[in-house]
Amino acid sequence: MPAEVSTRQTFTIPSVEEGVFIDAWVFSPTMAPHPHPVVIAGHGMNLTKDVGLTAFCDRWAEDAGWASVAFDYRGYGASGGEPRQYVSLRKQNEDYRSVIKWVRERTELFRSDKIVLFGISLAGVTVSDLITKDEHLCGALMTCPVIDCRFRAPKSLPVLLSVNIAGIKDLLGLSPTYITAVGPPKTAALQTRPSAYPGYLQLYKESGVEFTEEKNRMAAKPVWEFFGSRPNRRFKHAKAPILVIAAEEDDIVPMSLQRKIEGQSGGHMKLVVVPGNHFSVLIPGTNHFEANINAQLEYLRELS
Repeated sequence: MPAEVSTRQTFTIPSVEEGVFIDAWVFSPTMAPHPHPVVIAGHGMNLTKDVGLTAFCDRWAEDAGWASVAFDYRGYGASGGEPRQYVSLRKQNEDYRSVIKWVRERTELFRSDKIVLFGISLAGVTVSDLITKDEHLCGALMTCPVIDCRFRAPKSLPVLLSVNIAGIKDLLGLSPTYITAVGPPKTAALQTRPSAYPGYLQLYKESGVEFTEEKNRMAAKPVWEFFGSRPNRRFKHAKAPILVIAAEEDDIVPMSLQRKIEGQSGGHMKLVVVPGNHFSVLIPGTNHFEANINAQLEYLRELS
């Protein structure tokens, strides 16, 4: 039997909320001594670490010798926090910062000078913000990221209505209004691009995690928070290299926008285009995933 090349341990990390903890998996390469360079990985909109992040963490350890910390945001998965299924960019930013702090305090496990942030899709907003503000980070790595939110707003009338009702309820201190996160085209969901729903289902299936409608709902109120976020405008001030991996058939994040952002980054962002769509590049065992992970591994090896 071949020897294990990586191990996984579960840790609970204190959040900024007293008594509320972030659930994290730490993946460590077994063929290299501690401390390890490390990737801190958060997922995209409404997803948890067990749906798609493990495949990346395993490969970073096996093929590049990097440890990783994959975590669930507060209100999601195994992490604490209320309300549940509440996508808040502010809270996600705080959670990344909490994990970064926890990693830096464990110099016996991790190299504090070799910390890279990783984000998928909506997590790109937070990763982009942090890489331009924390000068001690080693790099930022993103797959199909949303890094300029002005390009997309809800087009479904029921979703728009729910979002506005949610804002009123929030002002009155009432419980959140929930909407469907991902659905087929022309349904009352926040994300209805043709690749979204089948890709979402396939990601759950390939991860061995049961998909439920409960997992596919999200609080409506934070949605307006997305559409004022444009951290990419500060890329030219980043102190570390930024790698963005885009899928050439992505119908959620326009390729033209990614190329424009690269051109405005002052050379701090590198764009790599791989075959596939927003979700297919996340599915292990496919050529699309291999193109994605190989670009990531090359980037990490250069930073080692």
